[in-house]
Amino acid sequence: MKINRRNFSTIAFAAPLLIACKNDPARAIIGTKSPKLKAQTIDGNFVHFGELPRPTVVHFFGLWCGPCMAEMPVWQGAIKQIKNMGGIDIVQLHLGVVPSQYESLNKWNDALDADIKTPLILDESREIGDQFQAFGTPTTILIDKNQIIVEHFWSLNSGRNLSKLIDVAKATIGQ
Repeated sequence: MKINRRNFSTIAFAAPLLIACKNDPARAIIGTKSPKLKAQTIDGNFVHFGELPRPTVVHFFGLWCGPCMAEMPVWQGAIKQIKNMGGIDIVQLHLGVVPSQYESLNKWNDALDADIKTPLILDESREIGDQFQAFGTPTTILIDKNQIIVEHFWSLNSGRNLSKLIDVAKATIGQ
């Protein structure tokens, strides 16, 4: 490849991004145990992380987060695919304060179609997100039946990330 101004600019821009991916701090949580904590869902039930009875996909997002809202249709499609697999649970955690235009997380959730509703936790203080080391949003992790975090995904908007989530989820439940 001839190094001209355009190629040089591309390399100069891409190199830091590739290095950042290699040193992704979230990769450190893969292979670690899920934090042991109890969190209340918006409907009053409890999720006992660290004691989950089945493999679980945990999705961290915020209604205030532009990338989260851009990813939402992809995430909602993923919910349907994961639910159709059976043998795996899904939990969503809203990090931070709900923007006033949504009034409440309950109201936002009530407007969703039934087939994409999951247990939903409001983590205004971000304490749960911090315990999971959710370094940003949107973040999705997969926890196996032994409470081990087996995979981490930043945005699912790329086809590779969505297909990888589905593949890893299937492998985790033995499909």
